[in-house]
Amino acid sequence: MKTVFLGPPKSGFSLWSSPRENLGKQFAHKRVPPRQLARNDIFGIALSSNSTISTFKFNQPQKQISFNVTGPSAIISYCNITIPKTLLKDNPWTIIINTLPITNYTKTENNTHVSLYFTYVHSGINQILIQGTWVVPEFPSTLLLSIAFAMLVVTLFNRKFLKN
Repeated sequence: MKTVFLGPPKSGFSLWSSPRENLGKQFAHKRVPPRQLARNDIFGIALSSNSTISTFKFNQPQKQISFNVTGPSAIISYCNITIPKTLLKDNPWTIIINTLPITNYTKTENNTHVSLYFTYVHSGINQILIQGTWVVPEFPSTLLLSIAFAMLVVTLFNRKFLKN
């Protein structure tokens, strides 16, 4: 089972150490229900914002994280998301707000996590999409190689002994 949840990163890399954390009067964070995949990994994604966060989704096939933010209209808000590099990677990242790509964001990283900070102006519900180019595979490559090898052995065995 693979679990994706929103919460403090496990490695000690904290986006909350940023001076930007005091920008918002409302601090939002949310725990997302576990996502079951074939592997047995748990990934922590930390998200802070002065907006209300909803509809958080991790889409493995699309290599995307998406969520909605809401707040008072015409207010400048911020989002700071920390993503484990073992879950999703990119360089440069693609961040889209309401179908419009943004390029004005700050990326901070260490060996295990990347933190993306960006601002936006509220206009009702804003849809945010963060696109990567690499995502953790659902099956480890060693498992796939083991399965392929086992299938080859079975095929060769069947050919040799079923011909008789």
